[in-house]
Amino acid sequence: MKIEDALTILIPLWGRDNCTQNILKFMNDASVPFKIIMADGKGEDKSSWINTELFPNLRLEYQHYGLDSDINRFMRKMYLAFSSVTTPLAVMVDNDDFFDVDGFIDGVRFLSDNDDFSSFRENISEYYGGQSMYRTESITLDSPEERIMELFSLGRKNDGINSAWHDICRTHIFKKMFKIMFKSGNQDFQLSHSVNKYWSLFYGRSYK
Repeated sequence: MKIEDALTILIPLWGRDNCTQNILKFMNDASVPFKIIMADGKGEDKSSWINTELFPNLRLEYQHYGLDSDINRFMRKMYLAFSSVTTPLAVMVDNDDFFDVDGFIDGVRFLSDNDDFSSFRENISEYYGGQSMYRTESITLDSPEERIMELFSLGRKNDGINSAWHDICRTHIFKKMFKIMFKSGNQDFQLSHSVNKYWSLFYGRSYK
């Protein structure tokens, strides 16, 4: 499989149109080779300016899900969006994030060569200061229980600062997580954020 056919970048939207315009311009200028899904939950359809005609260097798909009126509607949007992903790998990016395309390429290659790893992430840094935002280490223990306890211990050691939001992950893992979050009726965003930190560790090791 070609590298560009292995990963989908999923960007959930809720307003902040200026940020969306900035990241689309950034990705278009960088000719990001991966498929990009913009999953919009703000209410109004923005397909008139989020499209490949205006951003011709992108493999761009705009999906409009109506209004994310509560957390469970957001979970529904994410579940449906990930259900439409056809690549084996996916990554979530916010519309105010900027990323290094080569880092994503490294992640695709790593996960393609290491079936025992479920996720991959390189450094996440502040845009202006360059300081590392998420201070954690790779989790390479054998069992899910050991991996979860290791991340819990790392979180305590590093003041609890860890996240999996920007991890490249195997797509079926995202699909299952958001399906459960949606079907359960969850209205607690912090719960979903916490679940996401640990979820991929049930399926394999995590490179960070």
